[in-house]
Amino acid sequence: MATFRDFSVQKASAPAVEGSDRGTGTTAFAGTRAIHCNVADTYEVTFVGTGTVDMALTDGVTYPFSVTNVLNTSSAAIDAGDITLLY
Repeated sequence: MATFRDFSVQKASAPAVEGSDRGTGTTAFAGTRAIHCNVADTYEVTFVGTGTVDMALTDGVTYPFSVTNVLNTSSAAIDAGDITLLY
């Protein structure tokens, strides 16, 4: 698995206008404009066009990342409410 410094992060170019809970799914979703962390943990984050990395995210922080998947570090589903996807 790549580390965060192995690739550049594609930052979203427009503000988010809608949010939805990541839920407990494991399938990829449309690229986000940002994600908001509701529960601090280390997550497996898949960035648009660059790859996947394990990242420690802090609760209460909105990250301006364009991502297509967020899982736990075992590549399994996270708990509903942990991450909000912003589009």
